[in-house]
Amino acid sequence: MIAAAAIAALPHTVHNFDAAAEAAVTRARRPVVLKLDSPRCAQCAALDELWNTAGAQLPAGTVWRASCLDGSGVAVCANGDASGPRFMTWDGENWRSFAGVRDAQNLVSWVMAALAPTSAAAEDDNDVCRGDQCATESAPPTEPPEPGRLRVWPGQALPTLVFLPAAARARAAKLPIFVYLHGTPPGGRFDVLPRSNGGGLIGNLLHNATFASRFPFIALLPCSCCDRAGRPKLAEIDALKRAGPPPTEGDIGWTPANLMRLEALVEVAAREFGGDRSRVYLTGQSYGGKGVWDYGAQRPSAFAALVPVCPAAQPSPDLVAALCCDSDGDAQRRCCPPIWAFHGANDVRADVRLTDMWVDALRAQPHRPAASPVRYSRYPEAPPTSGEWEGHGADQLAYADEELYEWLLGLSAGGGEAQRHHTLERRAIS
Repeated sequence: MIAAAAIAALPHTVHNFDAAAEAAVTRARRPVVLKLDSPRCAQCAALDELWNTAGAQLPAGTVWRASCLDGSGVAVCANGDASGPRFMTWDGENWRSFAGVRDAQNLVSWVMAALAPTSAAAEDDNDVCRGDQCATESAPPTEPPEPGRLRVWPGQALPTLVFLPAAARARAAKLPIFVYLHGTPPGGRFDVLPRSNGGGLIGNLLHNATFASRFPFIALLPCSCCDRAGRPKLAEIDALKRAGPPPTEGDIGWTPANLMRLEALVEVAAREFGGDRSRVYLTGQSYGGKGVWDYGAQRPSAFAALVPVCPAAQPSPDLVAALCCDSDGDAQRRCCPPIWAFHGANDVRADVRLTDMWVDALRAQPHRPAASPVRYSRYPEAPPTSGEWEGHGADQLAYADEELYEWLLGLSAGGGEAQRHHTLERRAIS
């Protein structure tokens, strides 16, 4: 039998919910979320990936799954709906059922509200439902963004800019998805597009017509430090900066809560814009590069490749090990995503030696398959060449590198070669 006091000490994963666990959870009087699968449910596996992400990202001991077989002894399995998975939350006193449409966006909002402290749940009305008061249908679809232009994508789990390639007009084939995690939080409104004429991914998509016309991906650029209206939470950002290291929990930064929301964002993009879930590429610059390492280690099978750019992060044995499991055959290919890291040797903000350490450790993994290489572009000099941000602009070089995009288009999750839906000319994107 599980002791009630031991629930908080459980590891970060999805836990099996049986009669003993049910008794322990109800005694512990702390919120949990539960997915109930029926043996007659044809759709129960559809949301397993999202639930597995919840188990990896959310507080230990809060995410559970029950198999409602005859004789399981789990009381909440009674009178279940066999047509699809059921979701419930224990709020410390009562079980409540999820009453909304069972899709990623609604479920993430419900889970985050169910597990949030009362004070946090009320802040900024960040979540679209409370307890069992969820909407009974998905939010109405927004007008699709115009292909070839970077635009705000309203109504998502995180405030997001989205770019659709010209090929989105035809919808002849599923499109690869390029997810970009920002670095230092922006200082202005996120819902007013940046005016910078500089390089990097945002600058090129906004101001470089040639680059934008030939960019072959659905690009998602979420904000991890904005409210739902796109306003940066400046007071909270300043307080976190004064506190020291980047946050490891909460709703600001590339924390487990926001990485959970990112999962829902990718699911919605795949559904609404014809995105290919087997070709999701995760990239980020500086603090966003740290998010790439963290999220890639939590969900290595979810990404066809990882592209950290001047990441401000030190490797650890656990994170390195998580980026390539020691398995056989297809299982190993699924958990060892290819990696291409970029960094400037003259970077004064994020020490290049940290990325050197990451690359050395990953390349030393004896079980990493040849189909999942670790590439490294270590620039002798990255822009700018002087000042307090000297060398921290490796993103201006990395995201203008045509070879990067050609390489990505040849990869799919699991290490297999993807069909090339878009061919780039053999010259730098400029």
